[in-house]
Amino acid sequence: MHTIGYKKKNGVFQKEFYQQGYIYKNYQNFSKKKGICYIPELSDTKYTYQDFLDICGGNKDMAEFVFETVDWQHPESFVDADLSEIGILPCTQCSYLYDTEKHDFCPQCGKNCLDS
Repeated sequence: MHTIGYKKKNGVFQKEFYQQGYIYKNYQNFSKKKGICYIPELSDTKYTYQDFLDICGGNKDMAEFVFETVDWQHPESFVDADLSEIGILPCTQCSYLYDTEKHDFCPQCGKNCLDS
């Protein structure tokens, strides 16, 4: 596991270039579910494992996928724009993020994805 960017001794996170932008990304903190694991480009918003899990409605696999995939943007923007285009949407009842192309019902709460 590696870290993109690093934390200086004075508490300031230094971003490094990664794929499409300057970010801080700490795989070890994400896997340990402890500490800051991501800071997007053009922002000082700090994300933890729990933030990714919350954004994905509690779906651990999607939280990991989103963390692995973001390379400059806010994870919420990635979910709202990029994932929604391919049918990965939050359940309207419980917010669990899942692939509506593969599942007719939310795997978390059982709500029919065609219900509004």
